[in-house]
Amino acid sequence: MGSLRQLLNRKEKQLPPILSFGGTFQDVEDLASKLRWKVDNYIGANQRLRIKLDALVFYYGGIIRCVVYSSEPSLIIYSKNKFEITLSEFHSHIRDNWTIIHEMAHYFLHYNSEGHKTEDPVRFWRYADDLDEYHCNRFAAGFTMPAEEFKQYWKRYQGNISSIAGHFEIPSAPVEVRSKYILKD
Repeated sequence: MGSLRQLLNRKEKQLPPILSFGGTFQDVEDLASKLRWKVDNYIGANQRLRIKLDALVFYYGGIIRCVVYSSEPSLIIYSKNKFEITLSEFHSHIRDNWTIIHEMAHYFLHYNSEGHKTEDPVRFWRYADDLDEYHCNRFAAGFTMPAEEFKQYWKRYQGNISSIAGHFEIPSAPVEVRSKYILKD
C-alpha cells in the first residue's frame, strides 16, 4: 500500500491529466476506471473510499469544505490545481462520497485550463440536469463501482441494493441506476 506522500512524489506513474471532455459514456467509464486503478495502486485498494477521494482532491490541488446553505456552487475552479468542493452539512458521509467524485468528474471532464481565458472562477451548480451531469454521474459510477466488481457484488448480495451500496460506500440511488445499464445483458 502506498502513502499519499508516495502518490504525490511519483513522477513516472502520474495520475491522468486534466482534459476537456468530448467523448462517449464508455470513454467516461474508461477514464474513471483508469483513475480508480491508479488511486488503488497508490493509496491501497482496501482503503475506505473517503480516504481515496480526499487523496485525489488533495493531489489535484483542491480542498473540501462544508456549507450550511446549498445555494453555493458545488464546485468552484479558480485555476488548474486550485479548486474547492462544497458539501452540505446536512448530508451523510455516504452522500458526500458521491458528491466528491461527481465534482471531481466536472474537474476532469469539463474544465479546460488552457481554454479558460478569464480570471473569473468556473462554477458548477447543484441540481443541474444536462449532458454534463450525466457524464459526471457515469464517471462517479465507474470510479466507485467498476463494472466487473459491480457484477461480482451484485451476485454476492443477490441484488440487494442497500447491501451493494454499503459495500461501495455510496447512496442506493446510483446502485439502482448502475444496475440498469451494467446488467442489461
